[in-house]
Amino acid sequence: MSTALKVIILGGTGLLGKALAKKMASHGVVIDLAGRNEAINGFGFVQLDALTCNDYQFFKNYDIVIDCLGQVTNPIADCAFINTTATYRMAKAAATAKVYYVKISSLAVYGTAEMVDEATPCNPDSAYGALKLASENIVAELVSQKNLLNIRLSNLYGDAANKGVIAYLKREWLGNKSIFFDNDGSLLRYFIHVDDAVDIIDNLIFSPLSKKGVPAGSDGDKILNGKERHTGTVNLPGPDKQTVKELIATAEEALGITYGISLKKSDFVWGNVQNISTEKLAGYTTLIYQHSISSYFKKLAAQ
Repeated sequence: MSTALKVIILGGTGLLGKALAKKMASHGVVIDLAGRNEAINGFGFVQLDALTCNDYQFFKNYDIVIDCLGQVTNPIADCAFINTTATYRMAKAAATAKVYYVKISSLAVYGTAEMVDEATPCNPDSAYGALKLASENIVAELVSQKNLLNIRLSNLYGDAANKGVIAYLKREWLGNKSIFFDNDGSLLRYFIHVDDAVDIIDNLIFSPLSKKGVPAGSDGDKILNGKERHTGTVNLPGPDKQTVKELIATAEEALGITYGISLKKSDFVWGNVQNISTEKLAGYTTLIYQHSISSYFKKLAAQ
């Protein structure tokens, strides 16, 4: 008789964490969400503030830890603490508990480059990118590679998103339609809808079982100790690559509006990566994207 896998999602009450929990519930796993916000119906809840917590021994109660913490926060000092001191505490506990540790990192670790894959040396040119790289290095130093999956994610958007450039364009579409960017519009980023990101991340975690014809989540030993468990670092950029100017034009066309635009002349635009390889990701799972930025804004316009 098998025991259901136990999963805890750190930052589980945020955009990605909540969506992951709802998706993974279909596997019959036990899911707890850890965060500062209120509990969500249908899931266990662990009150957690990574800025103050120094004891993560509760990791031993789980088979899988999914770390969605350390994203862009204000002030930057909090972001720095979570990606260094707090990450060290979490990684040390994960190593002791020997859990399968899934870390959600960022493509910002690469900095500016023409072409990157997972073997490309990281050279971040933003504070956030440097902090995410520091957190990756800490986890890689402490957690066994056979227990670690590091996912470098692009910019998320979706109906529930309240942060990011696409959410900003949505707010101003509903507001005064006046937008400002602190760059000249050539800032280039990759985007993925949260639902598509969740489908792919879920497949990365659970597909090793389903490939064998075994229902995912029904056999803890195979997913935790089987040779097909996905480990290492993988890029997840998504289907859309647009500059700020291109993004504005996409929104204006789909929404049928014209924004009042103010751009800031800048001598250097950080984090532009012209091409990101998904060859490794495609070798792990089938890449299917149901959403695009254009279809997202067209859906908004039709509401």
